[in-house]
This record gives sequence, C-alpha cells and structure tokens, in this order.
Amino acid sequence: MDDAPVQETRLESLVKQWVDAFNTQNTRALVALYTPDAVLFDTGMRSARRGQQEISIWFTRRFRTLSNLCYTPTGPLLQTEAQGALPWRVQGQGPSLFGQRWPGRSFQVDGLSLFTFKADLIHQQRGYYDHLSVIEQLLPFTHAPLSLLRL
Repeated sequence: MDDAPVQETRLESLVKQWVDAFNTQNTRALVALYTPDAVLFDTGMRSARRGQQEISIWFTRRFRTLSNLCYTPTGPLLQTEAQGALPWRVQGQGPSLFGQRWPGRSFQVDGLSLFTFKADLIHQQRGYYDHLSVIEQLLPFTHAPLSLLRL
C-alpha cells in the first residue's frame, strides 16, 4: 500500500487560493485569480459581473455588507482539464439595516460553484445555492407565524 500524499493539481491549488482569499476577504488576491475578461455569476445576483473591475466591485461590496463570511468546501473539486465543480457551505452574518444589526442574524447555506479555467486562471464562475433560504434566515419577519404575514 502506497501512503504517499496525493499531489494537488494546479486547478485544485487555484481553487484553494480562491477559498483562502475569500475567507480572508482579500479582494485584490481574489481578482488576481480571474482572467481579465472573466464572468462571475451566482443565484443571488441580478446579472453577471464581467471583467476584473466589476468582479472587484462585487466582492468589495459583498465583504462590506456581509460580515464573517466563510466558505468551507464540503467535498473535493471534481475536475476535467478545463472545468471544475466544488461543493461548499457558506456562513456569515447578515447586513445591517438602517444602521441596525439584528443580534444573532446569521445564515448558512450549501451550494456548488462551477468553474471554467483558462490559462490557469478562473475564466467563468457560476455559484448555485438557495438564495431564498438565505433571505429567510436573515429577515426577522420570515420566522413569524404565517397568520401575521397574511394581509
């Protein structure tokens, strides 16, 4: 039996760098992992972010709005030569509203990121998760009895 460690592929290394940069909220390091013409989209966005500048603005706003964001891979990166899929769990604290942070309003959701790689960088990333579940966890009135929500 061979107990030698399995060598990390270049794409696994790239995705690990992405997770590390995200978890340290290092926007500059994140953006450096994308091609200049990269496309970023997830189910919480109204439209895709195109190019490093839009991606940088997106992550900067995301990190300012949601605190303590942390991605945790929940399985290995499944990959081909130029594509990968990473299952994950993200958790964090919701945004303040009108300057007030509701105590204890945190969220957690499982999802999947699909990556397309080009020249050892991320060329396209699509994130899929239950966005409604995040909203339900963050808004206080979603936990009220249904009779209070009916008009």
